[in-house]
Amino acid sequence: MTENVERALEIVRNFTETEFHAFMENLYLSESGDQNISFNDLIGKNRFRNGIVCPHCGSRAVVRNGKRNGLQNYKCKECGKYFSNTTKTIAYQSKYGFDKWKQYIECMMMGMSIRKAAAKCGISNATAFYWRHKILGALQNITEIKQKLYGIVEADETFFPLSYKGNHSKDGFVMPRKAKKRGNSNHKRGLSHNLVCVPCAVDRNNGIVAMVSGTGKVSTEKVKAVFNNRIVESSVLVTDKDSSYLKFAEENHIEIFQLKSEERVYKGIYHIQHVNAFHSHLKAFMRPFQGVSTKHLNNYLVWYAWMSMNRELSEESLERNILNSSTSHNFRLLTSEISKKPALPLAA
Repeated sequence: MTENVERALEIVRNFTETEFHAFMENLYLSESGDQNISFNDLIGKNRFRNGIVCPHCGSRAVVRNGKRNGLQNYKCKECGKYFSNTTKTIAYQSKYGFDKWKQYIECMMMGMSIRKAAAKCGISNATAFYWRHKILGALQNITEIKQKLYGIVEADETFFPLSYKGNHSKDGFVMPRKAKKRGNSNHKRGLSHNLVCVPCAVDRNNGIVAMVSGTGKVSTEKVKAVFNNRIVESSVLVTDKDSSYLKFAEENHIEIFQLKSEERVYKGIYHIQHVNAFHSHLKAFMRPFQGVSTKHLNNYLVWYAWMSMNRELSEESLERNILNSSTSHNFRLLTSEISKKPALPLAA
């Protein structure tokens, strides 16, 4: 190897994980020429970077099977099913190209409302709504599969008003209470069932897990529903004095430090300041949306968490990261499934 190549490899070896991811994305996009390549081919090149795999059964015994509407089709020899580059992705059968999706994600990153994003991109309000939740649903699916917290992990819960916001004229949903006027606060004092409990955990490596667990105060079952299999056993969990976290840690063989009410830092390193800061920034992020329907709250949680975990990326790299990540994995969400989400999306 030449001296320049060796120097370049040494630089790459010293990249952080985020820097390496951004480097590979920019390298990939510059190679593919995203201004000229079709959206279908761009997804295929990203999704099947390590070889074409059947999205139905995972087999690599795949052959080309002609073209349809100018797009390459494939057939799996194992399961006999046909597929294309976008099968089982959020862009399956999309009428729009790369530039339109990229522009829409730019609008999302600017915090635009559904209506403003639709007007900016020249698409309908319904398309803008479904695109948002398809993109965020795909990111949530990836996060649930991959995200593990380790090292020192801080955990605490935050709360959002229970909201049935949305148009229910066609989905058959029956309100369990009288509708409230916009701007009305929760009338019950304390942690009533009008508040949605969201246990959150962050580690010192910028990992984040946050998900709706139910209504009312936190409990061991709610903590387990969100954090089971998401915190590595060798980690150290830091929380307040709530017994729910203590029981969770004992059952999962995780060392735990619980801070006393007047105690801010234990042994100089154990505190919950990072997770409290996450709560504060999350609430600020949610405020412009003027109340998110609880059925879609998990999508907004993963939206903010994804941006936080990739905050070292430039705005353009983050947009590419979201678009590539949301289209490179097997995940298809029908518009009917978005509409029929349960009013309270409890953690599995």
